[in-house]
Amino acid sequence: MSFPETLFSGYSIGTSLTTADEVQKVLDQLKQLHIDHIDMAASWPSARPGRSEALLGEVQAIEQGFNVDTRIDVTTESSSAPRGAGTLSGPAIQKSLEKSLDRLRTKKVHVLYLYRQDASTTIGQQAAAMQEQYAKARFDKFGLWNFPPRVLKAFVLVCSERDFVRPSVYQGWYNMVNRKAEELFPFLRQHGIAFRACSILSRFMTAQRTSGDAEGIWYTSTYNNVKMQAGIADFRETIRRLQISESEACLRWIYYHSKLQKGDGVILEASSGPELAQHIKDIAKGPLPAETVKELDLLCERLRGYGDLSRAGEELVRPMQTTNGGSGGVVVCLGVGGLVDLGEILALSNPEDETEDMGGVEIWVFDARRPWNLGNVFGGLAGMRQPMAEIDANARRRGRGVDKGCITSAYTSKNGGIIVYDDGDIEEELRNEREAYYALLEMPEVDEDEDDASDDGSEDEMQTGSKKRKSWSGREDDEDSEGDEPPHQRRRSNSGSSIVSTPTRRKKTGINSSNSSRSVTPTTDSPSPAEPKQPSARSLKKRLINLKRRHDSVLQSYYSSGTSYSEPISSLIYSLASELGRDDNDLLWLAIVGVSSLELSGRTMTGVGISNTSESGGSAGWGGQRGEHIRQILRDEVHRLNPPDPLESNRDIRGEINGVIPTTARSPTDTSIRLSPEPRFLLVRHWSLYESMLHSPYLAPRLHVWTENGRKRLHKLLAKMGISLTQCNQYYTHMDMELKRVLRSRLLKYAPMYGLDGLVPSEGSGSASAREGWGFVRCWGWKACLSATDVGVIVGAMLEVGPHETLASWDSKRLPRTRDETENSGIIGESDLASLLPRFWSAYDALSLTSESPTILLESLPLAQHLHRAILRTGTSLLSKHQIRHLRAFRIAVVKDGPDVKLFTNPGALTKLALWIAEAIRVQEKERGDSVKIGRKRAAGTPLVLAGLDEDRDLYVVVGTGGGGGVVDFAAMSKRQEERKKKKELKEKKQKERSERRSKRAAERAEREEETGAEDEDSEESESSSESESEDEEDPRGKKHLLRNRFGIAFQEVVQETNARVRIDSFEHCVVEVQKDDLGGFLEALSFRSVVG
Repeated sequence: MSFPETLFSGYSIGTSLTTADEVQKVLDQLKQLHIDHIDMAASWPSARPGRSEALLGEVQAIEQGFNVDTRIDVTTESSSAPRGAGTLSGPAIQKSLEKSLDRLRTKKVHVLYLYRQDASTTIGQQAAAMQEQYAKARFDKFGLWNFPPRVLKAFVLVCSERDFVRPSVYQGWYNMVNRKAEELFPFLRQHGIAFRACSILSRFMTAQRTSGDAEGIWYTSTYNNVKMQAGIADFRETIRRLQISESEACLRWIYYHSKLQKGDGVILEASSGPELAQHIKDIAKGPLPAETVKELDLLCERLRGYGDLSRAGEELVRPMQTTNGGSGGVVVCLGVGGLVDLGEILALSNPEDETEDMGGVEIWVFDARRPWNLGNVFGGLAGMRQPMAEIDANARRRGRGVDKGCITSAYTSKNGGIIVYDDGDIEEELRNEREAYYALLEMPEVDEDEDDASDDGSEDEMQTGSKKRKSWSGREDDEDSEGDEPPHQRRRSNSGSSIVSTPTRRKKTGINSSNSSRSVTPTTDSPSPAEPKQPSARSLKKRLINLKRRHDSVLQSYYSSGTSYSEPISSLIYSLASELGRDDNDLLWLAIVGVSSLELSGRTMTGVGISNTSESGGSAGWGGQRGEHIRQILRDEVHRLNPPDPLESNRDIRGEINGVIPTTARSPTDTSIRLSPEPRFLLVRHWSLYESMLHSPYLAPRLHVWTENGRKRLHKLLAKMGISLTQCNQYYTHMDMELKRVLRSRLLKYAPMYGLDGLVPSEGSGSASAREGWGFVRCWGWKACLSATDVGVIVGAMLEVGPHETLASWDSKRLPRTRDETENSGIIGESDLASLLPRFWSAYDALSLTSESPTILLESLPLAQHLHRAILRTGTSLLSKHQIRHLRAFRIAVVKDGPDVKLFTNPGALTKLALWIAEAIRVQEKERGDSVKIGRKRAAGTPLVLAGLDEDRDLYVVVGTGGGGGVVDFAAMSKRQEERKKKKELKEKKQKERSERRSKRAAERAEREEETGAEDEDSEESESSSESESEDEEDPRGKKHLLRNRFGIAFQEVVQETNARVRIDSFEHCVVEVQKDDLGGFLEALSFRSVVG
């Protein structure tokens, strides 16, 4: 095989190699190893820029036959200038290059790299400057150092158009964990650009490089996070068993298993001659064992998801910052970002600054997932630059118009920050969490690991300024005690993580007067002899630790409660547009589709799972009273923006009075939105009535259609309604008009006999003012007529199935396909991952406000029907063959064979199958009276884990659906709170009366005062505890009523406990990928975990 070229990194020259003799010895060693290429930078070492080049010049390295590359110096002379500003202008490039040539004692270098972007200079100006120096024969090759792909492509285009010297070398980060550079390789190969891999060794394992420059920030945000470090820990365990060092594994992977080719290069780092020799010896050992390579590939797959978000921050968001030469701006996160620390993952914070500086970039977060990352909610604000040691952090925020996370009318956005939009749950439900967060933020630092009970030290020593304790009013001289930990690194939860998002104080952050009063050194001005003895330092510290633990437990409880969903972001955005006066019918329709699609994907107030839904109507499936309130607001908006036809006769003809669902538009130009008494059938307008009922996720589990008796029950229901099988097997639009007119009334009459009370909206909900439970329908002239649920079903299928998993009738010509897909159209194994982006854009086009939208939706109908036929087939097979097992904490089923196994490798499709099966199990348990009770809470059904085999990738996709627990009736809960309040007041009154009676009898019971007092205290404690429990039962979030999905937390706990090879990549944390051989052990460990709570 052909190896990439080996280059020596000159980073150690001037740092560990400080003299010309030491440098010469290394050069002699390089000659023996046949390495004649050295990578340099004008700014090395950072403590003394240029010294590295000067030492190479002293030993005349180029005269000895070495090729030397260097980078342009990007140090700005003005500290107030944005980072990199003006450093790549023509004069700056010439000045830096001339200095480098002078220090190296040569007339030209081999490769001259442009290093770090300069937003103040155009790419054309930079290319022209390089052309000018190239014309003077001052370098052989033009290189770019780790520029974003869009900038690289722009350079190639500009240089080609203007006939300038083109980039022929690209240097970037590339190692066995961080492989995002591989996405660039096709472009580099196409344009003849060699790739030079740097940062290949194991220093990224500890992410110790946390300097404030671009490289340091990237290292911190990319490697120093919970998910990455957990994956690296698994890898370390693997190579430890094989007795391979980390650096050896890195080197052998980059030379034998990476995608580097002949002509590419590997930049080898070594701080001394012996270390260099050891590296060469490790490389000579050959390829890694196949098992180790497999572990590495799985690790990289496991770390991708949020890595994509991090990459977007690096390539798109950070260049917007004023500190990086941008002009600021707004970044909108839709359905992502609420669960993670965006300041960290987007690398917006500078770890060396005393305050956060977002660089004028404002991040708007719309995310329905809960729990929030509290750092985004309460701490995602750029700090003020000037030191304010005497003012607490919240006071500084109040000066910006933010009070404890809540934006006031005085808010200004010039400095940037993270703004989350919610439905009021933060203000109403997170009072305790907010107080705990800010208390911890302002709390002095204290070392909890010290042994407080130790009696070795004297009390006097503890009360003096001993070095054994830290000062609590600031870090003082203990900055170095943190070692390599970044000073700004916050411990925040990655949604399901067991690590609490505990806020930490910035360097020298001031505290308020109440915190200052905790100072160890007591006041000595005019001490009074009668003054009580001040508490010792030890007791003060104990109080502080207990207080900190109490606040920590509040945040820990919040993060460990499991996941849930709040108001859909589509309705939030519509509310925002309405407030701004920019609402219209198109935006209203998109909001309605978003709200209607929630139930389809199982997103409930208890996380992903089935919901103990109201049986009152067709659309009352999400959010209980709050969800129905949102839908009612949308109905009112439909009436406002789509006024009804005043001609009553026309309404009667169209059947709206009789409750017939509309199937056609009023006119060729009709694009209005209408209300419709939608039954809980599937795609009824576009299927036969029989197929629509058979595949209904609501009806099928309740009739047990997976059994022969269940099918007979469906036939009996149709017979009682007076609908023949011939009629119901026709397309609904072709059915007899009279049958369609009486369908709703007959369903209302006969459906309750089969336990289908909520199949259609009730008769009383048909009033024009309310129409509770009614759905939404929109027509596009004669083109199409679709309900909001129809659109949700179709778009979901487009995202979850894609063109590779379709019937022959599916027309995939409209779906854009990448070149790789076209070339590999026969390789089905990679179809799922390769087609994700085309699927997204196809679904995006289907929702776009163009005339093509309804056409794309109708063409995708066979795809949706195919998916739901597969769900019925597979669900029927699992239930009828009794392939669903009951473990300790949940039921488990595995899809590993059958005609549709490939289909359910997609997490979305697998989740819908899991919801179908879970609903069927819930109905069975309800009929048998086997209600599930977990703790003091009653679940809607047993939690279910469903695994789908992906044979091509040799793994299982696993989804965990919660047991539900219903929805919270907030009105009823408020009423109960009022009742409990009255009871509490009555109890307090009785306690007061008892206390008075006890006081009168105190003299008579003097001998028993101590015993009685203890009893009274116990009694009061018990009453207080009882009251506390009573209050807890009415938790604002309804925790006592909900069993939330905790699979995300349980999955992470199992990964930390076992050696199972697992990838937790999805933004939906209840979805994981488990290596095929590890599934058994993974499920066994999971069975001992709490999966709902």
